[in-house]
Amino acid sequence: MFIGGGTITPKAASSKILIAVDINFTVNQSNYTSWINLRRGGSVITGSQGTNMNTNQNASFKTQRVSGSDVPEVMAGTYLDTPSYTLGDTLTYQVYFHQEGGSTAYINFMGSNS
Repeated sequence: MFIGGGTITPKAASSKILIAVDINFTVNQSNYTSWINLRRGGSVITGSQGTNMNTNQNASFKTQRVSGSDVPEVMAGTYLDTPSYTLGDTLTYQVYFHQEGGSTAYINFMGSNS
């Protein structure tokens, strides 16, 4: 699920882009995993992902399985991107939130309040 993003036009060659993510959410059932993918121009930023993930849960940031339903969770992290671009290009970044099947995530509020 797309949850946000933005664009930036670097003003110098070889600029680095700091991406910061901080998401508050709850999950309606226990023992399910949530994760985030960072994308640039619609493609996953492969350097932002860990190398020891379950193949269907490749993630830039990932939570542990939550211990109870409707427990407030925070997923936060930063990533320093070093994109290839031509000076004057506009770079588009997106943040995608994923929830393991069989559960529902509620972003920015408690699931029991829905």
